[in-house]
Amino acid sequence: MKMKKGLIFASILMLLMSSVAGCSNAKNESAPSEVTMEQDEDGRLIEGNVYLEGLPIVKDKYSFNIFMPGDNKPDEVEAYKKIEEATNVDVKWDMQSWAAAGEKKNLMFSSGDYADAIAGWALSESDVMKYGPKGVLIPLEDLIDKYTVNIKRMFEEVPEARKAVTTPDGHIYTIPLVQKQANTKSVLHINKQWLDTLGLSMPTTTDELYNVLKAFKNGDPNGNGKKDEIPLTFELNGPNNNQYGLFGFFGRIDSPNHLVMDDGKVVYTAAQPEWKEAVKWFNKLWEEGLLDLEVFTHDTAQWQAKGRQNPPIYGVTSDWDGVEALGEENFKQYEMLLPVTGPNVEQAEWPQPDPDVFKAQFAITSAAEQPAAILRWLDQLFPAITEDGLNETLYGKEGEGWEKTPEGKFKALPKPEGPTTYDKLPGFPNYWPFDLSEKTEGVYMGPDAITGENYKLYTLAEAYEPYLTKNPFPPIWLTPEQQMEISTIQTDIQKATDEKFARWVTGEDDIDAGWDSFQKDLEKMGLSRLLEIYQEAVDTYYSL
Repeated sequence: MKMKKGLIFASILMLLMSSVAGCSNAKNESAPSEVTMEQDEDGRLIEGNVYLEGLPIVKDKYSFNIFMPGDNKPDEVEAYKKIEEATNVDVKWDMQSWAAAGEKKNLMFSSGDYADAIAGWALSESDVMKYGPKGVLIPLEDLIDKYTVNIKRMFEEVPEARKAVTTPDGHIYTIPLVQKQANTKSVLHINKQWLDTLGLSMPTTTDELYNVLKAFKNGDPNGNGKKDEIPLTFELNGPNNNQYGLFGFFGRIDSPNHLVMDDGKVVYTAAQPEWKEAVKWFNKLWEEGLLDLEVFTHDTAQWQAKGRQNPPIYGVTSDWDGVEALGEENFKQYEMLLPVTGPNVEQAEWPQPDPDVFKAQFAITSAAEQPAAILRWLDQLFPAITEDGLNETLYGKEGEGWEKTPEGKFKALPKPEGPTTYDKLPGFPNYWPFDLSEKTEGVYMGPDAITGENYKLYTLAEAYEPYLTKNPFPPIWLTPEQQMEISTIQTDIQKATDEKFARWVTGEDDIDAGWDSFQKDLEKMGLSRLLEIYQEAVDTYYSL
């Protein structure tokens, strides 16, 4: 998963807002080591070249290189120069363009000429499962326990993070991004000005929403004398603005691979009656012109361009914050719409955000001569320098993109004119541990920043919390063998499902007439085996 600058609001990689003191304890002193632990002349314990606490991290200057996707080199930023001076660690940044990073990474693994560390969105979970057991990526659990304060504390305070990065062989090969997500990654937005113009109330059921959509289509609510209104739209299979939550009106959400959890069991949505009812509802909207007739053909740019027309033509849409789909000016007409309830459904369901733990964010390879030094550098990177070092390394200099409030929080500022320090940063979130969750008031994230007010009102979407699925899919690991077995099965099944979805919604095929035969086709393609493999992975995750 690649995330560009500006996409994330108040986020966490780990809990790194601590002081640099106090790392040694009895466990550290008694931990087995191939190098003798001694007391240096400054009184600190040192093992080889690596101090167990305090700054600098190493006695003699140590250099290591990091392979990482990104556009700029952090060592061009003043904050990173301070980090090098304080830690006595010199980082050689091997920054690769997003377009080239995947190929360069594969060449690195095939040649055996590994970087000392790999960071950012470079590693896939498949890479970890392949190169961890082979010894290319080294196990980190013992190093974490012995040399870190903040990473270890993060695992203690966020135990699901340690659980998520522990692979089936019992090792931890990566340090995760622990990102405190908003309650939901998208919400529904409805044109409140249109509702007021037409004298309509906010809908709460699918029947009421249907009537509102009909009024939007026929009532010329944008007042331009044309029937150009698009009552309901979304970006098909989009990252934050898709159709998956709409299925939850009927009691069960959908997902990109159509796999969801149901009381600990993996189920395939397109084999469930709730999915069928949702598709029939979509078909009804399509037949009456209430669903965007370009929903299966428009791309992201086209979808956004339509949403930003003046006057607005979208009635209801799903989006991260509303601004992406509608633009800042049009967005002023919209308010949040809570999930509506379908027939025989006690309460609608809405997708939870992606897991708070992104597992493969930082790894150390077997090429590293001093892995303990690398991990200590990572552990104390930001608080080791300055309380504000975190913001400086993520958002630039104070006063450019952020400022500190009297209460000690960090507050977003409008982007200043001209180039800024932020423009030189490699792109967040590419790196390592920090915690902004309790210290921000709408963090500035570049030219497409969302204000603190909109962040609280729309991105957090606290009103959606009662609707969030109670059965989120856990962050499982699939072994190389499992991945190989499901690769063809899953591709064929998902392709067939997506094709049927389009044909049934548009009325090219009749879902009632073709439902039973489609279920038989899914079984022939290996659905039962697919579910069995995923269930094995889920059970393994919960057993750790």
